[in-house]
Formats: sequence, C-alpha cells, structure tokens
Amino acid sequence: PVVLMSAVHGESKSRAIAAASIVATELFEREMDRLAHLYPSYSFTGHHGYGTAAHVAEMKHWGIVEGVHRE
Repeated sequence: PVVLMSAVHGESKSRAIAAASIVATELFEREMDRLAHLYPSYSFTGHHGYGTAAHVAEMKHWGIVEGVHRE
C-alpha cells in the first residue's frame, strides 16, 4: 500500500524533502518549456499552466489540449 504523509515545513527539516522539491521543480519547469515549444499559443512559460486569467482565456480561445489540460 502507498502511504501519503505530509511534513509541515518539510524542506527545512529534511535534506531528502528539500532535494526532492528541487528535482520536482526542475522537471516541472522543463515540462512547461517543452509544452510552450509545442503549443506556443498557450504561453506556458508565463503562467506554468496555473489557472491564471490569461491561461483560462487561452483555453477558451484555443480549446483544451488532450493529455495536457485536466478537465
């Protein structure tokens, strides 16, 4: 079974959590750069896919990209 735990301020308490956070952030930013290259109309490098007003407007205008946007 998978056990999910949370640690308040975990990055300051654990080097492993801090390292995992750095790796996750780097991978996320690389993926946003890749998506920005594939789908330039969505300006992923500006909002990183978060639900900003600009991103919502882009989705309304261009539609949702299957496999990229969650419904």
